Amino acid sequence: MNDSTIIKTISKIHFIIVNFILFIFLTLSISFLVLQNGLLIDKVSFVNINIKQLYIKWDKKININIENIKISKSDTKSKITFKDIQNYISKTTFIETLFESIKIKSIIYDNLNFSLSYTEKSNNLKIISKEISLNTYFKYEDNKLNLKINNFYDKQRDIHINGNIIVNNLDSDITVNINVKIHNDASLKLLAYSTKEKLFYKLYSLKEIKDIKYIINLLNLPDAIIYWARDAITTSRVSIYDAYGWLKYNNLKNAYKNIYVNASANNLDYKYHKNLDAIHTKKTDLEFKNGIFFIRPREAYSYKKYLGNSWLKIDFTKKEELLTLYLLFDTKLDKNILKILNTYKINLPFLQRKGQIKTNLKLKVNLRTIDITSKGIFTTKKANFDYLGLNLDIFNTKILLKNYDVKVNNMQAKYKDIAFSNVKFKYNAKEKKGDINFNVLKINLDNLSLKLQKPVNVIYKIRPNNDKIHIDKSNWSIDGHNFYIDKTILGFNLDTLKIDLKNISIKNKIFNTKLDGIVNLKEQKANLFLNLKDKLKGEANLVFDKTIKISTKDKISYKYNNLNIALSNIEFNPKTTTLYVNNLSIKDENSNSLFKNKSEISFYVKTNQKTVYINNISIDLPMILNNIKSEKVDNKNTKKVSLKSLHININNSDIFISKKKKIITNKIKLNFVNNNISSEIIYHNAHAIFTYQDDKFNLYGSNFDDTFIEKLFDNSDFKGGNFSFSIRGKKDEYAGELYLQDATILKYKILNNTLAFINTIPSLATFSLPSFNKDGIYVKTSYIKFKQKNNIFSIYDAFLKSKELSIVGNGNINILTNNIDMNLTLKSDIGSNLSKIPLVGYIILNKDSLSTRVKLSGNLDDPKVETLLTTDILIAPLNIIKRALTLPLKLNKL
Repeated sequence: MNDSTIIKTISKIHFIIVNFILFIFLTLSISFLVLQNGLLIDKVSFVNINIKQLYIKWDKKININIENIKISKSDTKSKITFKDIQNYISKTTFIETLFESIKIKSIIYDNLNFSLSYTEKSNNLKIISKEISLNTYFKYEDNKLNLKINNFYDKQRDIHINGNIIVNNLDSDITVNINVKIHNDASLKLLAYSTKEKLFYKLYSLKEIKDIKYIINLLNLPDAIIYWARDAITTSRVSIYDAYGWLKYNNLKNAYKNIYVNASANNLDYKYHKNLDAIHTKKTDLEFKNGIFFIRPREAYSYKKYLGNSWLKIDFTKKEELLTLYLLFDTKLDKNILKILNTYKINLPFLQRKGQIKTNLKLKVNLRTIDITSKGIFTTKKANFDYLGLNLDIFNTKILLKNYDVKVNNMQAKYKDIAFSNVKFKYNAKEKKGDINFNVLKINLDNLSLKLQKPVNVIYKIRPNNDKIHIDKSNWSIDGHNFYIDKTILGFNLDTLKIDLKNISIKNKIFNTKLDGIVNLKEQKANLFLNLKDKLKGEANLVFDKTIKISTKDKISYKYNNLNIALSNIEFNPKTTTLYVNNLSIKDENSNSLFKNKSEISFYVKTNQKTVYINNISIDLPMILNNIKSEKVDNKNTKKVSLKSLHININNSDIFISKKKKIITNKIKLNFVNNNISSEIIYHNAHAIFTYQDDKFNLYGSNFDDTFIEKLFDNSDFKGGNFSFSIRGKKDEYAGELYLQDATILKYKILNNTLAFINTIPSLATFSLPSFNKDGIYVKTSYIKFKQKNNIFSIYDAFLKSKELSIVGNGNINILTNNIDMNLTLKSDIGSNLSKIPLVGYIILNKDSLSTRVKLSGNLDDPKVETLLTTDILIAPLNIIKRALTLPLKLNKL
């Protein structure tokens, strides 16, 4: 490149520079001249701003007056950060330097419409609109903007703000000291310090907050949180003791994690579930830290239950907000507590009636999905529960809960005084699946004399579609009689409370039965079919519906030794505890009925009183005794039956002791207590008492009349009199006395045969009673004293005293062969005159009467009578000689 070219180039550049400077000068000169005189622009637009009626005038500084500015929303998706706001504020220093005044009549942005006014003289900035108003003073000193807010009012939110904001342009930090009043509910002071990266703040409450709902509404929380932060809480006032925090501008979404608030609420109600009663407290401590809201009630109640040390927290740091409820109190698992658990799909199949449960339960609730997890321990030393229709007492129990799993490792359960068991329990409430293990130690139904002899294991298997009850083989007894139930499985429906019994095998020495049917626990009904085999035979249908009815197609039969027992049509009323047996027949092998007056009888039993009531029966006593005696008993292998208590009342009954002899009664009361027997027989004004204890008995009676005697002694006829007796001993060996006084014997076989025999022998005419067949014989007194052993009655003293005749005797009666062998001595008063002659009467008669002896033998119903006169004739002279020889001795005694 040559020098001319360089010179040309430099010259051209110089020309351009000079001309550009001249252009600028001329432009500025013209602009200044225009602005000094004022410039009015009708419309001007750039980017998204439209300005109408823009007037600019330059005096010492610029004055701007604008009629209308309309700002359209930008399409950009970028957000204004807090750092941008800092930059905007720091750049506002040019306002004080360049402008003398700024007036904008209308600024429209979106739905906002406000005006702006600024004057250099007052450094006052005003913004006024329908929504907000701002009156502020600002001043620049030492590169700091001091913004004094005289009043800021957000009309829509009812918020008043005043205070100072200082902006340091050099360090880009901001200091804030403002007062905030919200809806007359809260009066707060906010102190804040901002750097380029962080904001630090502290909040003071100048008075108690009356209502937090209004403040929470201003926070624009997510819909999923709004209920838990606003709607669930009701309180009279809140006191804030401490509130501070900090945030990073580039991480605003986690700013809540750095907030700390310590406050308290008075008379707070927290409704943690819409369908449940709230937690009611007099005072509640509130704390928010690390993004978690802690609520610690004092003197808290729910469903009128004291909640002890229970508390809750809401964790906002989780992806989905989590409510954790800690229930720490002593309570009762009643309907209200079960409702709480059921609400969270924890369905426990029992209801507590009495006692206290120590509760340590933690519930975690997802506030968005309402999914729940749970973990808890329930412990009690003694409580009372309803379960499966039974009222149970439980002891020393710890119930473990984890989510839907309920577990009991060891529990003692008792049902009244009937059953006692150790229990293990495992159940999943969601799957409705679990096992309940019962080690049943005791079952004792005293009203039915039913008792479990050995512990038995029972497993209740709970399944969604079909529950089962597994029962091991068990050993039972009724009134000392053992029976066995084989291992069995019962179907059970928890919803309908129905038990399905199929082919249940029950056995003992007299029966072997199969049991089928349905038991409805809910409706308290049952329909069962029994198939009885072995000694007790028959088929029966048992229906329970308030009463128990047993109907049979054919009679249920049982063979006891030689007796055939049959019964049917049985009914039991649990309400009155009365058992009715409408048809009972007892017959021997020859089809002879035990009941003499009818083939079947009916009776009823008061089971609670253990009393049997029977009316109008005639009983064949020999048939009973024969079968009792013929019963074969293996004393080595047979356990003695213990009959604790039984009472039998029989009205208007006859007890046949032979075909023609019977005991008639108006009432018989039999009592069996602890293997001891007592009985009372009542007939008109007479009564007899019988007791049996330690294999010994006593029987005594008095005041029985002639009708009773006639029925007791076959083929007899009595008129008047009083019959009494006393017998004691053992059943195979006993002794007794029978007494008869003031009676007229019109007919009695032994006496009839004896007197008839005497009347036929001329040599015994002295002892004859010709009028006996017509008028009978009046007996002043008579008795028989006897002993019985091996079915032989040994009569060692028999006596009968009448006006005409006295009879004494002794001998034996065999009740098995019905034979008699007895000697009677008859004495007559006909020799009484002769006996009055001194010395002669003694030598001849010895005493004051004549006597003779007869012998009775053969069948007791018609005994043979023969005289012992020959023997008396041979002995009489010897007796006379004996008395003559002993006469001197008798005289010496005189």
